[in-house]
Amino acid sequence: MSWVFIAEPLTGVFLGPRHGALAVMIGVLLGYFFNPRGPAEFLFMMGAPIGAMITGYVYRRRVVHAAVYMTVLLAAYFLTPTAWELPIWGMWDTYLAFILLMGYSALRSIRSAVKQSQGRPIYRFLFSAFVGLESDVLFRIFLFIPCQTYRFIYAFDVATLRYIWLGGALVTPLQVAVSLLTGSLVDRSIEMYYLGRLKQGFSDL
Repeated sequence: MSWVFIAEPLTGVFLGPRHGALAVMIGVLLGYFFNPRGPAEFLFMMGAPIGAMITGYVYRRRVVHAAVYMTVLLAAYFLTPTAWELPIWGMWDTYLAFILLMGYSALRSIRSAVKQSQGRPIYRFLFSAFVGLESDVLFRIFLFIPCQTYRFIYAFDVATLRYIWLGGALVTPLQVAVSLLTGSLVDRSIEMYYLGRLKQGFSDL
């Protein structure tokens, strides 16, 4: 529902984890300045710079950062008693991102698997963006459940949380899919542009 959800993986890929996170942070601050929606919304928007940072790390094959981050936040979620009362499948897309990340981390130790993945930039982008976006989602869940903002700020009960989890299981993957589709189109367009410029340069020579 926000432009930042589309922009954050692209920013992480093209600017890198640190500069990408900083750029998205600036964007979030400017967006909040022109359209403030309360301190709670600002707090949750801090997941966007994290998403850009994780995307940048995974794209550059520095997956340890992402693996540690997702493991810690998922552990915090499942150690929270409130989480035990929510539908476990409500976060299926986040689990999928975590499983894929762990599988990729294992394959990184196999040299042949790395060589096979180097020639597929679009898959590399999609995988990095997916993990980064789900890292953003996971940060918001961490604030919402383990940090208990659902109770202290929004005054929700567990019954209300169940409905939110049911809706999130449908809406969040749709947002991720739109971001991945848009990002892959932009990524391919930029790649084709520079390939065209490179071929033109060779023909001029």
